[in-house]
Amino acid sequence: MNVVRRTKAYAAFAEDAVGISVSSHHEAALFLQHRIGSTSPKVIPLGARSVHASPGISSAAGSTGVEILMAGYVYPGKGHDEVLAAAAVLAGRDLGPIRLTVLGGAAPGHEAEARRLAARAGDTGVHFTVTGYLDRPSYESALAAPGVPVVAHLHYSASRSLLDWAEAGRKALVVGMRYTEEMAALRPGTLVLTESDPLSLADSIERLAGDRRATRLGPGVLLAPSLDDVAAVHLSWWANLPW
Repeated sequence: MNVVRRTKAYAAFAEDAVGISVSSHHEAALFLQHRIGSTSPKVIPLGARSVHASPGISSAAGSTGVEILMAGYVYPGKGHDEVLAAAAVLAGRDLGPIRLTVLGGAAPGHEAEARRLAARAGDTGVHFTVTGYLDRPSYESALAAPGVPVVAHLHYSASRSLLDWAEAGRKALVVGMRYTEEMAALRPGTLVLTESDPLSLADSIERLAGDRRATRLGPGVLLAPSLDDVAAVHLSWWANLPW
């Protein structure tokens, strides 16, 4: 139902627009799939705040057990159920406490989703925490904390979370699909791809948890295009639209 509503809304915007830009080839394919607009959209990726991954990320030891980190709002389809399923698999292994921490709060109107996830985690022996809103310094500090960063969205168009992890010098574990494979090619070495089934996801999390350097990017890793790069492309594109 939500896809139908959004398709109608985007189609209405496209009808009155002189040009359409999207943040990924994946998103452009969705426009074509749903027949939104009469021309192929211009693809301009999201820009990173810095050209290079942040140096000096903390490598302090974390608690015993396995720490799993997810960033951003809680809402249906964000991948929390899939990661909880993997965490439940890990809880059945002799690894110590399994913790899943969401760095952010529930999206407005989805507070019940956070409560549902907490109840499900409790039933499987997983320690589940939703931090609530974090200001920028607190958020950046949380991104740098020990743990395995996981991004497991089910429905992508673009994802700021992937860039948040990379800008913090982290190599996130992501479920392989059209969008994440595109981003892995755009910014090589910044993502670890895995399968979406609970066992594969659990095995990947356990492997990364056992090597603290595996989710840390070196300061020389390129995150281009930057915000400045993307702004320049937008300005050039806008200047040539048939206003």
